[in-house]
Amino acid sequence: GGVYVPLDQDYPEERLKYLLEDTKPVAVITDSSSAAIFSEGSYSTIALEAIKMNETPIVIHISGLIALNPAYIMYTSGSTGEPKGVIIPHRAVIRLVCNTDYLPFGSDEVFLQAAPLTFDASTLEIWGALLNGALLVIPENGTSSLSEIAQTVRTHHVTTLWLSAGLFQAMVDEHLDDLQGVRNLLAGGDVLPVLHVSRALEKLTNTVLINGYGPTENTTFTACHTIRKEDLKIFSIPIGQPIANTSVWIFDPQGREVPVGIRGEIFTGGDGLALGYLNNPALTAERFIKRSPSNHGEQRLYRTGDLGRWRNDGTIEFLGRADQQVKIRGFRVEPGEVEAVICAYPGVGKCKVAARGNTAGEKKLVAWMSPAAGSVLDRDAIKNYLTEKLPAYLRPDSLVILDSLPLTVNGKIDLHTLPVSQPQIAEASSIPLTESEQQLAQIWCDLLKLPSVGRDNNFFELGGHSLLGLRLFSRIRDTFGLSLPLTALLSAPTIRTLANLISDQPKEWVSPNAEAILSPVQPKGHLTPFFCIHGGDGRVMIYRHLSKHLDSDRPLLGIESPGLFKNDAIKVGRVEKMAADYLRVLKKRQAHGPYYLGGYSFGGVVAYEMARLLIAEGEKVQFLALFDTMNRNRRLRYNPIKWARGMLNTFMAAGVPARIRGISKRGWNYLRGQESLPLSAQIKNFTQQIMRFMLGRLQNKEGVFAPRPAEAHTGLRGSQLVRAYIWSMRKYHPKPYRGKLTLFKVKNNDEQGMTEDYGWGKLVDKLDIVPVKGEHLTMFDAENIGTLGESVRQHLEASDA
Repeated sequence: GGVYVPLDQDYPEERLKYLLEDTKPVAVITDSSSAAIFSEGSYSTIALEAIKMNETPIVIHISGLIALNPAYIMYTSGSTGEPKGVIIPHRAVIRLVCNTDYLPFGSDEVFLQAAPLTFDASTLEIWGALLNGALLVIPENGTSSLSEIAQTVRTHHVTTLWLSAGLFQAMVDEHLDDLQGVRNLLAGGDVLPVLHVSRALEKLTNTVLINGYGPTENTTFTACHTIRKEDLKIFSIPIGQPIANTSVWIFDPQGREVPVGIRGEIFTGGDGLALGYLNNPALTAERFIKRSPSNHGEQRLYRTGDLGRWRNDGTIEFLGRADQQVKIRGFRVEPGEVEAVICAYPGVGKCKVAARGNTAGEKKLVAWMSPAAGSVLDRDAIKNYLTEKLPAYLRPDSLVILDSLPLTVNGKIDLHTLPVSQPQIAEASSIPLTESEQQLAQIWCDLLKLPSVGRDNNFFELGGHSLLGLRLFSRIRDTFGLSLPLTALLSAPTIRTLANLISDQPKEWVSPNAEAILSPVQPKGHLTPFFCIHGGDGRVMIYRHLSKHLDSDRPLLGIESPGLFKNDAIKVGRVEKMAADYLRVLKKRQAHGPYYLGGYSFGGVVAYEMARLLIAEGEKVQFLALFDTMNRNRRLRYNPIKWARGMLNTFMAAGVPARIRGISKRGWNYLRGQESLPLSAQIKNFTQQIMRFMLGRLQNKEGVFAPRPAEAHTGLRGSQLVRAYIWSMRKYHPKPYRGKLTLFKVKNNDEQGMTEDYGWGKLVDKLDIVPVKGEHLTMFDAENIGTLGESVRQHLEASDA
């Protein structure tokens, strides 16, 4: 029988005071750390920690309740400078989530409360779950980052997710794969960008994508549209048809219904309508009116201020606002409210506030102002003033101070000529210096659409906002392997300070001894990580293709060679030492087993030795995979005919005959050049050539490989590492492994006479040989990875079980 009013304790004190005076609550429920904020009112303050859930519940019997009793009051932006409280009845909540037609509601659904309590989308999330016996997942942090949302969706197997248009755009850009398990994805609050909708439809083949439209005054959703591929052919995504127990009408300025294709203002009615605005009967009478549409009798309707038109298929196309109201990151903003607050600041003469940006993800609020006669305006002082007066979603993203605001011939402020001013880019002395700063600068330029930035430019002053901040930290996670809270941007808003913050974080993927790098090929998920060792070229890029075919909850972490990022001579050492060094890197990510290990070619040898060392330490190795890895020190029994046939096929496929002809030609030219020398000199030179070749094979007993001239560049470092690791592999004599080994083996190597077990059979307790498509160098290629990936996924799941 009571009414709840959601408040954000981060609101400025003055705004909280206004809301409490407007609602006159009986009690405020908060936590003990925030109780002081609400200590001065006549209401009771109830700290959550003081509520003892095991006490006998208090039962209050209330009679005379009906469906039109108020359920909650939610505040939205007001054009007069004051927020307005929308009173929503119980009937409207029931109409939104019970016996409706736009979304399946049932006990098997899992909803994520991604919206804040003060945003009307939380009505769908909370009551859509709790009134239907479904599960509601509440994020641990009040404001989740993109990666946290993605991980929560995966971890808790969220089936129904609502995202604002801007957040939808950001998730499609940064975390589209993480939405694979969502059955119903709703987006709205602003125009959906067709490009991002197209990408979502293409990737999320098992997800129903719904465009939802509706003002707070009609309880979250008025109309919904299940998006189809044919919708991508038109300019904008339709907002669909009215949901159950809801009516929509489109009238022209004279109050007449418009025919199909003609633009008009959207009016809505039905069970979702609010009772009106709290303590504001004049505004209620202005916005909630009575009309008599043809053949339907008199109805109470809400005037949305939105423009639209009917399409031939019975859906509605949204055409923007009839007034100046805008949507910023899902929140409804009346520029007049912000203007009223700015104009109240001493020294401000004129002020204009408007939204700039094409898509929901780019849209931001800009405020232009000019000083009164004899006054000087300080941007930082005004920013501090707005922080005290307005909640975060109402504060302009950019403040532009001009000597005077341009006017049209009619004397009105000319919006079209107002500059979206950016601060001056820092001077040359502030150009990003370190590698981290340069990487951050590139990310900033991509997100903020700027040609360059300085290391001391402020992210927010350059036009950044919270949604772009989410995308920024998602890129930082991908680039630096670090998960930082969004609040870090408040204390480190410049490239210089953010780079310092990143450098201060513990580099857990770097071993101080081996300097091998734990590269997050696919870092997301809560399942046991699959650690994969680099191949002969030292890189782990091949595993990227594999990770896409594994469970999305399975992190795949690759260990890259420490020699990749050096230009000096490589000293690889023995396999036994490499395995011990790499284990130190691995254990910084996972201290104890069970472990899942794998390695391709040479990497399989290292993974084998790592598994041996772990077993010797008493740890458990749950899964050990070798991708086409041979035991080079095991005498193999060759079938001479198969071997000769296989070698011939390999030589022909590699174009060896042409190479032989080239070598012969060079050799003949060399011999011709020797004709003028005495026979003794010819014999000496020929002997030196042979000896150089043989000594190069025999003299390297320490495994030190100096770069060849052509390999000095890092991009060619892989070929040098291949020679080094071949040396290391030949020196390795594997010992028995007390466990199971899974060998993923290409079929074509059988043609070269290799034994079936590649020389591993007598060393392990159990050997599982899995034939896969392709050849040794192509088994991870696009045409073969599907079979390999599916097989690896099944074996990993079997190991989990």
